[in-house]
Amino acid sequence: MAAARAELHFEPGLDMRSICTTCGTQFAESATPPDRCPICDETRQYILPTGQNWTTVEKLQRTHRNCFQRLEPGLLGVGLAPDFAIGQRALLVQSPRGNVLWDCISLIDEATGAAETHRTA
Repeated sequence: MAAARAELHFEPGLDMRSICTTCGTQFAESATPPDRCPICDETRQYILPTGQNWTTVEKLQRTHRNCFQRLEPGLLGVGLAPDFAIGQRALLVQSPRGNVLWDCISLIDEATGAAETHRTA
């Protein structure tokens, strides 16, 4: 059952990258938010009583940042603070031969990009 769509205000002609505020999935650039989130449109997914809501990468960057937690040598946990959407966390596996970001996070900022490209010795 599709939920009602919340309107997101934007400037006409500017492309934005919409993010579902329920699951944290980011969508391709477009002039308007998607009609629905295919993940949250699944019947078992919880949607707020107010319906489907969206934010943008730009708005999320103003209020959130990624935090890093060293779990062990060569392994970082990466999560958004304050919590956002379902609070997902990615794992960044670092090695001299290359890095792998395992799982998804809603925001890749400059600090996260730098951590992704840094190789451990």
